[in-house]
Amino acid sequence: MIFHLQYCEHLNEAKPPGGTELLNRPTWQKESLLVLAWIPIVCILSSPMVLYVLSLSLPPGDNVLGMSSSFLTFIRGGIGVVLSAIKSLVLPKLANLVTKLVYGRDNVPPNAAGRLMMGAMAVLAVVAPAVTLILVNQDCGAAWLQLWRPCTDSHQFAISVDQTVSHFQYVAPCGAGRCYQDSSGVWLQNSTADIHISTTITSHEQICRPAYVADGRCPRAVVGSLGDLYAKELVASASISPIITLLRATPQMQKLKVWVMRHVLRQSQYESRTSIDRLVFGTVLNLELPFLLGFCYPALPVLACLVVLLNAGVFYTAATYLELKIASESPARMSFKYLWGSFASGSALIMWLFIECDWHGKWLVIVGMPSCAMAGCACWNMTLWRRRSGTAVLRASLLEPLVPAEHELGVQGIALETVHA
Repeated sequence: MIFHLQYCEHLNEAKPPGGTELLNRPTWQKESLLVLAWIPIVCILSSPMVLYVLSLSLPPGDNVLGMSSSFLTFIRGGIGVVLSAIKSLVLPKLANLVTKLVYGRDNVPPNAAGRLMMGAMAVLAVVAPAVTLILVNQDCGAAWLQLWRPCTDSHQFAISVDQTVSHFQYVAPCGAGRCYQDSSGVWLQNSTADIHISTTITSHEQICRPAYVADGRCPRAVVGSLGDLYAKELVASASISPIITLLRATPQMQKLKVWVMRHVLRQSQYESRTSIDRLVFGTVLNLELPFLLGFCYPALPVLACLVVLLNAGVFYTAATYLELKIASESPARMSFKYLWGSFASGSALIMWLFIECDWHGKWLVIVGMPSCAMAGCACWNMTLWRRRSGTAVLRASLLEPLVPAEHELGVQGIALETVHA
């Protein structure tokens, strides 16, 4: 068993009606209020990813946003640490705070914070940078030109030629003017003509509003830029997150946290507990990155496995040897539908790349990838149906709580001993 991620379930254990279950039942009014309160927070947290994508295209100092060269360099270099901190530290805290404000401290549904975090991560890591990249990158929508100072002047880059550039002489039959007679007795005269050119070399629209060209450059730019972003985030998660988790789990830091909460914040009944949401979601959500770009960026699966292994080792060490107390009042859940969405986005990116580049085998990719995904989904659903209809008590599914409730620990402990025996 890997630090309680797999656990045993009850066999059709009936729960009494009423009680706290009715209080924790979500309603559409509170769900709507939860979404309305969460959207502005997600937009604010997405701003670093948008700035990072803009920094890849904007020229330093010569943009309407006033971003200097040092600021753009800082954004490009520190985006991995920022995204990792948002994912593992900021996001779980804000999700728990918003759900408690909407539902009340003791009436939060079991997976309300988890759903908020999954939706926020979909926007932070996928939607915000991908949409911004498609809009502003030079190989895609090239909207960064609207933020370039020279393009704010409608007369800039309007270069045209309308002038006489040369002259030439020719011989024509005699008309009005001075004529002469040639050797054959024909009257002729010399005439002069101008060479006039009137044409447009470049226009403001051609430079500042270029048309999209479907030649494969845009999907390659999306893969390259998003791959670099995710690689930086995974490297930061592998190097910083385990150290922070280990330091927070030490007895000295736990005692300091208790002292601050009791004496500074005046919470006399406070007990030091670490939320499972912060420890697990920051690690499990890294699985979406290989599903999204692992087909095109082979380094991402390796980095994601490294992050999961390091964080799992630190979590096991903290829970086993440092006696880290885990708060299980809001079990963390992870829906497979979220990872299916990441896989679908990665497959769509591959198909887009094959279609625009007109590579051989594009029809095999277009038909084969959705067919394999549907076949895999059908096999998975059949496996779950067999497990639920059979007598097996061990479930390795992230659809279930990663930490069981306190009243389930006794029954599940007996089941675990039976399975391991």
